[in-house]
Amino acid sequence: MKALIIGMLVWSAVFIGLVALPTCARAEEPSWHLQVHGVSHHFGDKAVGKWNEKNLGAGVRYQHNETWGVQAGSFRNSYDVQSNYAVIDFTPLLGGSVGVFGGYASGYKIEGPLIGGILLRWQGERVSISARIIPKVRKEHTAVIAFEAGWRFK
Repeated sequence: MKALIIGMLVWSAVFIGLVALPTCARAEEPSWHLQVHGVSHHFGDKAVGKWNEKNLGAGVRYQHNETWGVQAGSFRNSYDVQSNYAVIDFTPLLGGSVGVFGGYASGYKIEGPLIGGILLRWQGERVSISARIIPKVRKEHTAVIAFEAGWRFK
């Protein structure tokens, strides 16, 4: 299982570093983005039943500069419960494509409301694709990678 996670991280970094970065057009000024949440993948079994890995929802991201941004929205979480969230993104590596995020998300009884992890993002002129990787931090948790797409509207 660890090999799968490491493999996904390596291939994501290779994609961002070798393919996406040369074509990126990063905004120097603040910008607004509509974010659409889609799917996730869990790296462990749920105690009862299966994970909901179709996490439909939407949010708004304000990108202050290449390194700092904030995002808030709502999506159907892995327990099939509606979650509202607000996070801060800090992406200082590879031209704003790699970093961390942290914040709050409702709808998680076991884990609690605080969330955080690794953020990988390819940002084009108008379109972005992001992967948020939340590591396993306790025995009763599982690692998860969640994908979202964005559209810059201002």
